[in-house]
Amino acid sequence: MVGILLLWIACLSLCLVIAPVLVLSAHALTYEGLILVPIVLLSGIFGYHPAGLRTLGHALPTSFAVEFLAQPSW
Repeated sequence: MVGILLLWIACLSLCLVIAPVLVLSAHALTYEGLILVPIVLLSGIFGYHPAGLRTLGHALPTSFAVEFLAQPSW
């Protein structure tokens, strides 16, 4: 439950940063995919990355929530 809440807060914080930029654009739907796909891939949802990309992924708030969800719960 806590992990899902962390992931929700992380996604909300990213949306609050990205949304004002996309509102000003005429091609917002196109740019949304170009921005969100790398964010999802770098967050670590689909597996591990090389060290350089892992460091870049830790700059995203979603990576910490994904790591928390990946830990086995006792």
